[in-house]
Amino acid sequence: LLIPLLVIFVVSVLLSALQVSADMFCRGNESPWILELLSRPSSRLSRTLRFTLFIGLLQWAQTFHAIFPKWYRTLNKLRGSTALKSFFIFVGVPSGARLMEWTLHPGQASKILPGLSHTTIDNILVIAWTGIFLFASSEILRLPLKDLKEAGLQKEMFKDSKLWCRQTLRFKFMLVSCEVLHFFRG
Repeated sequence: LLIPLLVIFVVSVLLSALQVSADMFCRGNESPWILELLSRPSSRLSRTLRFTLFIGLLQWAQTFHAIFPKWYRTLNKLRGSTALKSFFIFVGVPSGARLMEWTLHPGQASKILPGLSHTTIDNILVIAWTGIFLFASSEILRLPLKDLKEAGLQKEMFKDSKLWCRQTLRFKFMLVSCEVLHFFRG
């Protein structure tokens, strides 16, 4: 359960570092076409990579919520619960604003944090959410079985074909609906 999230985190950090270094390398230099595509936030490659990481994060959160539907009940039992709740608010508010901005004003400069490109904001938010979920999920998985049951642990999801089929449909619906939204917004 933690490995896919760790992969998303590492790939997000590497992509952000690669985009920054490609941007610095490509300024005024003759550079390979792949670096130019990575350094330009509006390129199809750059947009696709960022969007794919975002969808991966959403689908991981969807799956985690299906396995632990009441995970929020155990937040107070976690180490660093106050900091975790603060991070949820600190990252949640700008994320909601950025999602609305992304949906309603595609391709425009960000009004949330003027001076930062939308690419930088998106990368920071995906890395922040991935880090928060990584910390929260690793702490929840360390809880005793009694507390995991309070979090709504659904081990039968992996055995019951109806539950698994329903989760698979949700998973696919999330992917398709995000792609349709991305297509219509331009």
